[in-house]
Amino acid sequence: MTTEIEAYLLQALKKLEKASEEIRRTKGYTAEAEELQILIELAKEQVPHEKPCHSTRETR
Repeated sequence: MTTEIEAYLLQALKKLEKASEEIRRTKGYTAEAEELQILIELAKEQVPHEKPCHSTRETR
C-alpha cells in the first residue's frame, strides 16, 4: 500500500478512536462502543496488508 493512502487511513482510524473514546466517556461502555472498538482494531491490523492494485476482473 502506498504510504500516502496508508497515512490517510491511519489518520481516519485515529479520528474514529477519538470518537469511540467520546462515546465511552458520555454513554459508558455499551455494546455499540464495543463493536466500534472491534472494528477499529480489525482495520488497524488490516491496513499494512492491503494491496491498492485494481482487481483483475472488471465490474459490469
